[in-house]
Amino acid sequence: MHVVDTSAYPADMSADSAGLYFETQHGVNGYLGHADPDTSTVQLRKAPIDAPLALADGRADELVSGSSSENVFSYNARTLALVSAKKVPEKDAAIADTGLGLLVLAQGCDGFPCASATVGRLNVATGGTWEALRAPGAYQLLAGPSAAVIEVSHLHGSHANLYLVRISS
Repeated sequence: MHVVDTSAYPADMSADSAGLYFETQHGVNGYLGHADPDTSTVQLRKAPIDAPLALADGRADELVSGSSSENVFSYNARTLALVSAKKVPEKDAAIADTGLGLLVLAQGCDGFPCASATVGRLNVATGGTWEALRAPGAYQLLAGPSAAVIEVSHLHGSHANLYLVRISS
């Protein structure tokens, strides 16, 4: 075991057989990082930080909030070269790679929980979403071979009821 990075954002990580992908900040610059488990090398590429991160189809994808719009940035998972950057709807809040492909959680409300939340498939080549399903109270996507979403309902002060909902095709 060895230290990969001392400034990584713990919530913005993903891993597969090729290694650990993470976001970090050094000085004023943000980076997307890749730690190779076989060689112990760490590769860094300037990139946005504190953005949801997912691995899908040989890419590392970031859902990036900007001053004027949301974007999905796609990087080559091996080289970390930027492949594309596409605008997505401002309500897109999270992404996750699942057995159904890259999913996006859209929350179209200011309130919490969001009764009009949806979960759909995200096309990184266009920034578009298709096959969106209503998921009232959807709060977080879970990455992995089975598509799942955590839904929140019935807020009680600082507590809430959480439900795990499996999504199947």
